[in-house]
Amino acid sequence: MPRTTRSVLATAAVAVVATLTLSPAATAGPPDDSGDWTRERGTVLECAGSHRGWEVVATMYENDRHLNEVSVSLSRGDRELHAHRTPQQRFTTTKRLRVGAPAHHEGERTEHRIRVAGSLRAFGPRLSVNETFADAGQQITTVGHQRRLATDLVVRYRSARIPVDCQPAFRFDLWTKSEPIAEPTEPTDS
Repeated sequence: MPRTTRSVLATAAVAVVATLTLSPAATAGPPDDSGDWTRERGTVLECAGSHRGWEVVATMYENDRHLNEVSVSLSRGDRELHAHRTPQQRFTTTKRLRVGAPAHHEGERTEHRIRVAGSLRAFGPRLSVNETFADAGQQITTVGHQRRLATDLVVRYRSARIPVDCQPAFRFDLWTKSEPIAEPTEPTDS
């Protein structure tokens, strides 16, 4: 291979590595110095399943900066149970999820708990996230990455064990910035 071709390829390889290493999704710090960036890391799981007449829908959200939340609805025939909890502590580890909450029927707490447990495994490449959206009068900018999770989870209530499929299921590591949206001003007549 000619020496100039090797030099061009080597320079291109260094440029690609530098781009990947320095991209916002790969950096450990905020994307820029323009404002108050906050790092948020967590897990999002939206799951559903059915087994032997039981139907279940579960949403689990974990965020190290904000609220952790677990919500599970379980039904069989005309019996509906709900469990909701905002745990202060994380309920996932690198490879496991385990959380429970008191079951409620028609607004009344029962003596039993609904539990969700099983394994989590990150797979595939990190997916870059770079979005801006409006929420409650604020412009939210989010930069970072997420990584998909393969799950093997079971929802348990008394002797019932209902396997669930979770889509979406991912971990995130994001930098967020929130700024007030400026109100448009009306022109004044001079």
